Amino acid sequence: RALGIKTSKIVFSIMIESFILGIFSFISAFIISNIILYFVKNAKELQGYVNGEISSQLAFYVFIASILMVIIGSIIPALNASKTDPVELIQGNKI
Repeated sequence: RALGIKTSKIVFSIMIESFILGIFSFISAFIISNIILYFVKNAKELQGYVNGEISSQLAFYVFIASILMVIIGSIIPALNASKTDPVELIQGNKI
């Protein structure tokens, strides 16, 4: 805001950054969970008791839910950050 950037542009940029972080975190969690499920599926002690697969439909629902959580979770902090007076931030300890 000190540079004259509009509140809507600040909120939009924070939401875009959160969206990108949400995508990367989903991809990394998906890869890690598939690796763990592979080892669980092939463990001799759990043979036949645990299904170690993630269907594409489940992955899609988890992706949509995680992106919605990221966007909704970033709206309130983005609005608070965009409404904060830059002078208060420069003085420090005023948040």
